[in-house]
Amino acid sequence: MSASSIDSSGPETSAMPRITLWVLCAVSVLMGVGFTGIQSLLPAIGRQIGVADSLVAGIFSLAALLVMAFSPTWARLSDLRGRKPIILVGVAGFIVSMGGFALAVSAGIWRLAPPMVIFAMLLVARGVNGAVGAASQPATQAYVADHTTVDNRTEAMATIAGANGFGTILGPLIAPLLVFGWLGLAGPLYAFTAAGGLMLFTAWRWLPDDSRERAARVARTGLAAAPTEVGMRDLLSHRRVRPFLIYGAVSSLVGFGISQTIGFAVIDLVGLTPMKALPYITGAMMVGAATTVLGQWVLIPLLRMRPAGLLAWGAVLGCVGAIAMVAAPHFGVMVAGFGLFSLGMSFARPGFTAGASLAVPAEAQGAAAGFIGAMGGAAPLLSPLFVVTYGAHHLAPFLVSAAILGGLYFYVLSNRDLGDAGETSPT
Repeated sequence: MSASSIDSSGPETSAMPRITLWVLCAVSVLMGVGFTGIQSLLPAIGRQIGVADSLVAGIFSLAALLVMAFSPTWARLSDLRGRKPIILVGVAGFIVSMGGFALAVSAGIWRLAPPMVIFAMLLVARGVNGAVGAASQPATQAYVADHTTVDNRTEAMATIAGANGFGTILGPLIAPLLVFGWLGLAGPLYAFTAAGGLMLFTAWRWLPDDSRERAARVARTGLAAAPTEVGMRDLLSHRRVRPFLIYGAVSSLVGFGISQTIGFAVIDLVGLTPMKALPYITGAMMVGAATTVLGQWVLIPLLRMRPAGLLAWGAVLGCVGAIAMVAAPHFGVMVAGFGLFSLGMSFARPGFTAGASLAVPAEAQGAAAGFIGAMGGAAPLLSPLFVVTYGAHHLAPFLVSAAILGGLYFYVLSNRDLGDAGETSPT
């Protein structure tokens, strides 16, 4: 399909039942819990089984790379096979990955294999989540796009994003409570695996099946005969979609970069050892996660802003938050700045996801969702550059982020293809 044909039709306008939105939210919560739950346990797991810290960090890097590589493929398959089957595949991938991770940790705790063998098992298990578990996010986004109207799509996508954010809060809170008995550090992983099984049944039972409708659409439009009908090149070359994707890629990188840097900044600010500073780091991350949920579950539905307004306010709030972190004289100011920055990012993500979705017709929803899913994998891969920059100068990543977000604000105001930002933007 040519870039110009992306404008060939408007988005679908069917209504989404509330139970459907709840199921999709539950899937997003599960993915968030699993991600941060493992993330919070990995340092202790690595130390206990004797794997170097640098290798432990590589486990998430591989998963991020696979998410970037496979998200467009799963999105395309959801175009052909239906959104629900691909969501189920993603949840099944989560179960296999989490179960394999739990078994590997148990083997390491009980010294059933050398540390490097255990590391390889962990790498493969997490890789399954990156390659197969990645199916759920783009399919969920495309499902929402298929079953919402122009008026309520932004709010629905913000609700889904907020559910994932809520899951990221729960993960580090739940995981320590499930470390008990002979299971030890593997206990939370087995619990997450069981939760995944329950979620797979829930989605299979209560998520409306769209596979027949999708198959009929494929037969009617000939999508199967043109597997690249709407590709990444089409999206990037299309003037109405490209600004949202550019904004999304840049803001996602900044968001992940600051999230990875804030822990080091807190340690240096409070002047304590890493272990003694851990409660401060946890507190800062919790504030960031809480303001994210506040923005996506409370403020966005209340304010009912359009995507352009969300992009503008997201850039402004993020910029001010980054500046506050630069000038922070003590811990409280830094946490407030990080909370404001996180609030801005909570506006930005629904802004560019909904904006990209609204800019394309039904047949391009999968491609748009796949591109955004790939961005979610690319950002964690590149965000360690912010930590490297922090090592060179402590103020550098925050100043760079403030400058980038300030530039994004003016980009929104000056780009007519993002919509009329003037009515809802902070001018």
